[in-house]
Amino acid sequence: MPRAAALTADPQPIRWRRIGLPAAFLMLAIAAGLAALALWSRMLIAPAPVAISGTVAVALADRTLVVPRAWLIEPHGGRPVARLALEAPLRELLDRDTIPHDLAIGLAIQPADDAPAPSDRPALLYNRFLLPGAESTADGLVRRVFEPSSPYAGEALFLAPPQGRAFAARCLDGAAAEGVRLPCLAEIRRAGLDVQVRLPRAALGHWSRITAAVDGMVTPTGR
Repeated sequence: MPRAAALTADPQPIRWRRIGLPAAFLMLAIAAGLAALALWSRMLIAPAPVAISGTVAVALADRTLVVPRAWLIEPHGGRPVARLALEAPLRELLDRDTIPHDLAIGLAIQPADDAPAPSDRPALLYNRFLLPGAESTADGLVRRVFEPSSPYAGEALFLAPPQGRAFAARCLDGAAAEGVRLPCLAEIRRAGLDVQVRLPRAALGHWSRITAAVDGMVTPTGR
């Protein structure tokens, strides 16, 4: 039938009666199923949503930090923030393809407070709570254990030699670490910002690269 005739023709109630209501409902169901299948196929082959691609500029304190949008733990509404929380895949942060895909670290960035600098804390704060003795690790760090009666019971301290000024991380130890994805906490102060780094024990061997990456992320160019 020509297209013009089809547009002016009867909406075909007779044809519905000929095929019967059950058959009509079956045809509708088949058509709906095909439409749903087509939509699902488009979703499967569609590119990644723009909302989680690229980078985003975040105003924090007196500067703007540019970070991958996919690292944001909470959506960024475009307003200045007092604290920026990220989860960064380690292979992306360090640009090293040899690092497993599932290895990630948490970063919490905020203006520095008046507490002692993280580089001073091993000597000023932690040293008096440590048991005697130390051991070297395969990561090139020194491992020391806190006293069971200390505020840090159940934790071990990993230090970059000699005094931990370049890097120090407190890690849940033994049974306390079981089932905890990011059992270690390191803190870095750069250019007026404090950065808490939560990381798995397996990431400690990358401490110097992590420190350098954080430094590049938060330090304004030219400082």
